[in-house]
Amino acid sequence: MASKKNLFWGKGSVITAEQYLNERKPVIEKCIGCKRIVDEDYCKVYLYPTLKWRLGKCNFNTHCREVPVSGKKKMNALKASRRQARGRL
Repeated sequence: MASKKNLFWGKGSVITAEQYLNERKPVIEKCIGCKRIVDEDYCKVYLYPTLKWRLGKCNFNTHCREVPVSGKKKMNALKASRRQARGRL
């Protein structure tokens, strides 16, 4: 069983808390405004924030939320035909 000071698993080895603090990289421009930034320059979730944004949006960001697109909803075809028959469409 691992000791209490060992926090994370790396490639075949355990990373201690001190190694984690030394390994982490500064945040990028896309991260600015996120609530998960600690020490005003580091992400508390990821060691390498640039890798998280490489393929799209970071899934833990708190500042870039998608706004649902409002518009006409799709209606079930069967329900639409019944409403049209009753004259309610």
